[in-house]
Amino acid sequence: MTAAGHCHPGGAAARGRPSRRDVLALLALLAAAPRAAAKDRPVVAMLGLASEEADSAFLERFRSGLAANGVVEGETIVLEHRHASGDMTLAGRQIAELVALGADVFVVPGPAAARLVKSMTGVPVVSGGLPLADPFLFESLGRPGGTVSGLSSFGEDLAAKRIEVIREALPDLRLLGVMHNVTDPVYSDWGEKSEEAARAAGLATMRLPLESGSPAEVDGLLGGFKASGGDVVLVIRDFLTHTNRLHICEAAARLGLPLVSEHPIFVEAGALMAYSEDVDAAMTHIASFVVRILDGTPAGEIPIELPTRFRLYLNLATADRLGIVFPPSLIARADSVLE
Repeated sequence: MTAAGHCHPGGAAARGRPSRRDVLALLALLAAAPRAAAKDRPVVAMLGLASEEADSAFLERFRSGLAANGVVEGETIVLEHRHASGDMTLAGRQIAELVALGADVFVVPGPAAARLVKSMTGVPVVSGGLPLADPFLFESLGRPGGTVSGLSSFGEDLAAKRIEVIREALPDLRLLGVMHNVTDPVYSDWGEKSEEAARAAGLATMRLPLESGSPAEVDGLLGGFKASGGDVVLVIRDFLTHTNRLHICEAAARLGLPLVSEHPIFVEAGALMAYSEDVDAAMTHIASFVVRILDGTPAGEIPIELPTRFRLYLNLATADRLGIVFPPSLIARADSVLE
């Protein structure tokens, strides 16, 4: 059984994207903006589409990765960072500002920001969370071409493995809700891949598509899912769900719904569990791509890397509140247990 949540696609403004007029105005600004004069240090521009608070862990790990590669912020490079808090028009203005400051390379947490930067500039982009295929961003994982490289967080069997772990923790699971940002094609596709993996495992699924991430929208989707007999919610992490994670977790808890995610930050916010790539290692490693580009390697010649290390995160406090007892074998395998 597959059911769809209520989704009302709207225009660009309704989805928070810049309109065509906004984009043309921003492109004109880019053309008119003078490049920073005679820089003595390269400028690394970090752009996050989530809030500054939500992007803080990425920025901290990225800085650690720079230091591990011998890069000293303020001495060998200048690091400029901006955070759009889900406002795509603001993000466009921030890109123009960063280009005017002389950005030599952009680093972004995910593909939505990478797509926006690539659509507006020719500056190299290093991105986390890249999909396995995206003709606009790159030609192939092994030979990206163009201006984008980085890390993918979508291992070929990751969706199936995550469903396997969820079923081990919750063997009575029957109906799985998949919550994702419907305005982003990458995460819409990954939501579908997650549903396919769940259905292949014999589960029924229900899509819970977010457009704005507002409390009212979240409450309506989760309430409808609960009323439909839903058992567990899987949240697909992107800038929209990341920024609104506290309310998503709180709303699920009020309804007695176990919430599972792909990212440990949701476990810290109250989700029951997460199974993901080693996020800390990935955020640190992404700095090495930036260093290679600053050393002269074109982004299009740097292969996009797939995740090789995965981690299981459990929240025992949330399990206790929900009356869930994790199997001892699962606890023994967990990389992080929050008590």
